[in-house]
Amino acid sequence: MIEGSDDVAQLAMSLIKLSRSAPELSDIERAAMELGAVLLLNHAREWEGTDLPSYVERHPEASFVNTIANGLKHAKPVVRTAGSIEQRAVLFEDWDFWHAPHEHPTVFVMIGDIQYSISALVTKFAERIIHEASVKIEGETP
Repeated sequence: MIEGSDDVAQLAMSLIKLSRSAPELSDIERAAMELGAVLLLNHAREWEGTDLPSYVERHPEASFVNTIANGLKHAKPVVRTAGSIEQRAVLFEDWDFWHAPHEHPTVFVMIGDIQYSISALVTKFAERIIHEASVKIEGETP
C-alpha cells in the first residue's frame, strides 16, 4: 500500500479531499482530518531516506509542515500560543486564499507573521511530491 513518499502524499491528499467534500462533517472532524494530513505528510521524507535540509531545498513547504507537525506532536509554542492556531473561513487577504477551501472553515496556523491554511499547504506540498514521483517514473529528473 505504501511504497514511497508519493503514496504518503496521496493518503494526505485523500484526507484533505474528504474534509472538503463531505458536507456532513462537523468543523472539529474537518480540523482532525486537516491536522492528520499534515502529521502524515511530515513523514513523506522518511520514505525517501532524505535528510531534512536537502528535502527542504527541494520542497520549501517541508519546513512549514515539519514545524506545524512537531508543534502539534510536542505541544511546541508554534501551536500552543493563543491565536497561533485557529479554524475560520478563508479571507481574501489570506496569503494562500486561492488554494484554501472556501466552502467551509479551515485550520490556519501562524508561522512568523503569516497564517497558513493547513489544507492549502498540504495540497500544494503533496501535489509537488506526487508530480516529482511521476517525473521519476518517466525516467526524467525532477
